Amino acid sequence: MKKTSRKVFLFLIVAVTVFSVFSIVGERGFYRLGKMMKRRGTLNAHVETLQDKNTQLVYEIERLKSDPVTLEELARTELGMVRPGEIVYIFPENTGDDPQ
Repeated sequence: MKKTSRKVFLFLIVAVTVFSVFSIVGERGFYRLGKMMKRRGTLNAHVETLQDKNTQLVYEIERLKSDPVTLEELARTELGMVRPGEIVYIFPENTGDDPQ
């Protein structure tokens, strides 16, 4: 081979090698693309979970706005409210000390 064609051939080999390396591990390479696709799958699953939770919260809000039984249950459990005329019995919690 001539010196010129040998230099061109060597240049092409180096160029193809550099291009191959950058296409695999570069900023927009296949390795990064694989990581981004995996991250996308994780984020999609997280979005679905949040959408499900959002749907449940919307349902709960609607129940609290329109269902008096749900509202009463919440008032009794969270706020300790009672109806007029009801008698509330409060029992001490078992502390584990059993006097005998």
